[in-house]
Amino acid sequence: MNNGYGTEAMKLLVNFIFDEMNINKVKLHVFSFNKRAIRSYEKVGFKVEGVLREQIFREGKYHDEIIMGILRREWQKRS
Repeated sequence: MNNGYGTEAMKLLVNFIFDEMNINKVKLHVFSFNKRAIRSYEKVGFKVEGVLREQIFREGKYHDEIIMGILRREWQKRS
């Protein structure tokens, strides 16, 4: 079941970071097999900034680690 609670929680967290903590950039790392999380982060406005290729071995194969980020100005455009 996908109710969008994770996406909404991430929006609230990013908003707090930019508005209350006065930080210019939020970044995160996610593994390529976590497609649902990647879609959620993209909905919030995160963009892929880099890929650490074949960073983790899981269930018999290697997976990439994706670095994603969003800048304050990008967040403000979306709001």
